[in-house]
Amino acid sequence: MIKKISVFHVGKVNMNINQHHNKYRWMGEEREGRSLETIEDVNSKNDNVMNKVLDPKHIQRICPYFVYYYHRYWSDALIMEWPKAHCRWLLTTASDLAVMDMRMHRLYGQRIEMTFWGKTISLVPEKSGYNDGLYNWLNAVCLAILNQDDDGVNELCLWTAGDLGKAKRLKSPQIPQAFFELFKAYIQNESDPEIQRQLISNVLPYLASGVIEKLESHLAEGWNKFMIIPLFSMVAQAWGADSTDWDTTVKSAMEANYDYFSYLAPQDGDEKGKNAVTLWGASAMIHHMIMAFSALHYRRTGIMVTFESDYIPAWVIKGEGPSNHEIGDNPPIFELEAVL
Repeated sequence: MIKKISVFHVGKVNMNINQHHNKYRWMGEEREGRSLETIEDVNSKNDNVMNKVLDPKHIQRICPYFVYYYHRYWSDALIMEWPKAHCRWLLTTASDLAVMDMRMHRLYGQRIEMTFWGKTISLVPEKSGYNDGLYNWLNAVCLAILNQDDDGVNELCLWTAGDLGKAKRLKSPQIPQAFFELFKAYIQNESDPEIQRQLISNVLPYLASGVIEKLESHLAEGWNKFMIIPLFSMVAQAWGADSTDWDTTVKSAMEANYDYFSYLAPQDGDEKGKNAVTLWGASAMIHHMIMAFSALHYRRTGIMVTFESDYIPAWVIKGEGPSNHEIGDNPPIFELEAVL
C-alpha cells in the first residue's frame, strides 16, 4: 500500500476558475474579426504544410513551428466556441505533427517513414536538441491523449528517461528524468503499488523549495514548481498517495498554471499579472496538460471535476464530438459562416 503523502499545492488563487481571463475579449464584438483572422491563418498554414512540412528537406526544421501554430489555433477555437468538428480537426493536426516531431528526435540517424494527410515521406532525421526535453514530450503526449490517439501515445511512451535531452547536455538530468518516469507510468496505467511508491519517492526530493534552484537554476525552479509539480500532485492523488480531493487538486494545478504565465513567464521589463502578454499563449488559454491527465483519470474512474471552466472544456476531457477518424474522412471547411 502506498504511504500517504502531503503534496505541495502551489496555487495562489490569483485567478477565477469560472471566468476565463481572456474569453471576454474573444467572444464580444471582436469575435467575428478574430475568427476571420484565425481562419485565414489556418488556411495559409494548411497550404504551407503541403509545400514544406511534407517535404523531407524541410520537415525536421519546420515541424516544431507548425505544432506551435496548430496548437494555438486549437486553443483559440475552443475559446471562441467554434464547432466541435473544427476544434477536433485542429487538435488532430497539432497532435499528429507533435508525434511526428518527437519521432524524428528519438530516431535521428535512422531511416523512418511518416504519413500525414495521406502522404508518406521517408527521411533520415539529423541529430537535434531543439525539441527533446520533458516539456516537449509532455506537450506531444498530452495532445495525443486528448486526441484519443492510442498509437501516438504508445509511440511516445517508447521514449526512455535517457532520451530526454540526449542531443544536448543537461546540468541536472535526474530532475526531468524522475518526473518523466512517473508521468509515463501514469499514462501507461501502472497499477503496481510498489512501483508507484518508488516513482513517487524518486520525485519527492525535488518538491522542497529551493532544491531545483540549487541543482539547476532559478528559472527551472519556477517552471517545475508551477507547471510540473502540479501534474505530479494529480498523479499522486489518482494513485491514492494524496488524500486531497480531485476538485481541489485540479483547481490548484490550474491556479499554478495561471500564476506561471502571469508572473514567471513574462520577460524582464514586461508587464506581469492579469495583463501579462504571456497569458495569450495557447498553454495559458487552455490548460491542455491538466486536461490530458484529467482525461486519463475520467476514462479509468469516471470521475470528473464538479465545476465547469473554460480553461478545461469538459467535452474535450470526456472525448465528446467527432472522432479523429471521422474528421479525417470528412474534414471541416474553415470559413467564417461555418464557425460562427
